[in-house]
Amino acid sequence: MKALQITLLVTCAASLYSSQSTSKQSVNEGSFEEEINAGYDLLKDIPNEEGTVRFLKQLHNMEKELKNRLVQSAHVLPSEIMSYIGEKGSNIDPLDYTIEDVNHNNKVESALFQGDIILTKEQTEELMEDIKQDGSNRRKRQAFRDNMYPKTLWTNNQVYYSFSPNIFENATRAFKKAANIWSSATCIDFIESDTATDRILLIQGIGCYSALGKTGGVQPLSLGPRCERVGTAVHEIGHALGFFHTHSRHDRDSFIAVHPDNFQDGWLSQFTKISEGVNYNYQLTYDYGSVMHYGALRLAWICPSSDIIEGS
Repeated sequence: MKALQITLLVTCAASLYSSQSTSKQSVNEGSFEEEINAGYDLLKDIPNEEGTVRFLKQLHNMEKELKNRLVQSAHVLPSEIMSYIGEKGSNIDPLDYTIEDVNHNNKVESALFQGDIILTKEQTEELMEDIKQDGSNRRKRQAFRDNMYPKTLWTNNQVYYSFSPNIFENATRAFKKAANIWSSATCIDFIESDTATDRILLIQGIGCYSALGKTGGVQPLSLGPRCERVGTAVHEIGHALGFFHTHSRHDRDSFIAVHPDNFQDGWLSQFTKISEGVNYNYQLTYDYGSVMHYGALRLAWICPSSDIIEGS
C-alpha cells in the first residue's frame, strides 16, 4: 500500500489559527521581521531567546534558497487520510485551540523556533551548519547533539524540575500528569527539586514553549494561560527531553506533502528538515499520531477543502 500522505497547507499547519487563513500575509500584520521583533519584546527576559531570534532572522534570509529544497507531492490519498482520522480521531479529544493557536494569539510564535522552541547558541550554530550543508556528510546521531554533548543529556535518565512561585495549580497538575506519562512509557524519572543545578522550571509565561534538551542550569518550560493541558505539557516536555517536531524528520517527504507556495511569509524557513546527522529516529517509521507532530488531525478538520487534500 502506498504510504499515507498528508498535504500540509502551512497557513494552517504552522499557525492553525483560522480556517480562513491565506497564503499571503494580511496587510495589517506587518513584515515577518516585525513579528519576530514583537515576539522578542514579549520574551526577551527568557534565557537564550535573543540567540533564537537572531537564528530565526538568519533562516528568514535564506527562504528563497530553502524553498527549492521542499518537495511537493503530486498525488495524495484523501480516502486513506480520512480513514486514518476515523480510526485515530475517535481516541483523541478535539481541542478548541492548540499550541499554535495560543502562541499566535499571544504574538510570540514568530520569535520561537518552529513556533514553540527556544535554542541555545550552540544549537543554533549546529542547526545552521546542518541546514547549509543540507544534511550531507554528517555523522549519524541518536539524539540532538551539539558540541556540548554529552553534557546536554539528562544524567542517569533523571529529569529534575521545579515550579515558579506564581504558577497556577492547573499548570502544575498538567505538568505532573504529563511527566507521569513520559515515565510510564520510558526509562526516564522526573524528580521535583528546588535545588538541582540542572532542572526544568515550569513558568506561567506568555504562551507554550520549551528549551530543546538539557541546556544546563535552570531552563524554562512555559505553560501559560490556555497551555495548561496534559497534551500540551507532554509535547513541551518532549522538547525538553531533546525531541524535535515529527514533521522535521529527514524522511518526512515520503510521508507528508509540503506545499511551499502556501506558506505564510516567514514560515517556510521553519519547515526545514533535520538531517540524520543531527537527529536519529531509531529506524522507527513516521508517526502521524505522535504528540510531537504539528496538528495533522486538526489540520484535516480545519482545512478539508479539495485545494488542500488532493485526490490521485
